Amino acid sequence: MTSAWQPGAARVLSSLVWVIEELVPDGLWERIAPLLPPPKPRRYRHPGRRPVEDRAALAGIVFVLKTRLNWNQLPTPWSAARA
Repeated sequence: MTSAWQPGAARVLSSLVWVIEELVPDGLWERIAPLLPPPKPRRYRHPGRRPVEDRAALAGIVFVLKTRLNWNQLPTPWSAARA
């Protein structure tokens, strides 16, 4: 059985957290978070994909707006699998 953990995963995760915090500062998040609906509970059977955290999703939206990229130009983790 192969492990999903990779040696550089901690470094990548810490850099993603830094980018999210830079794009959505704490002050902005404190103002936006109360306006969002509470998360729905996951189904027991067929729960599907784990949801993305709200702050990470907002950071992705802000990134696209700041860089003026199209959604289809964003890099995805599955791009190598599709090639």
